[in-house]
Amino acid sequence: MGLPPRRGSAAGLRSAGHPVMARPMTYPMGELAIGETVSMPADKPGDPKRISRNCSQYGIRKGRTYKVRTIEGVAFITRLT
Repeated sequence: MGLPPRRGSAAGLRSAGHPVMARPMTYPMGELAIGETVSMPADKPGDPKRISRNCSQYGIRKGRTYKVRTIEGVAFITRLT
């Protein structure tokens, strides 16, 4: 009794056979030029850490570098490379 073979993103299907739909971008990193800075609210206690992690992960996947600074409930995201 083994598991059935996986049908992952390589086949363009999820495990239940449904088509993969991309989630819309909720962070502004995709449109940033080098040296450009954007801000977004970070008023909840976990927001600064989540925003920083998401920027880091996005940068790793796209080969970019970001700096995230949070001041008084506002996160500033700057693209470095």
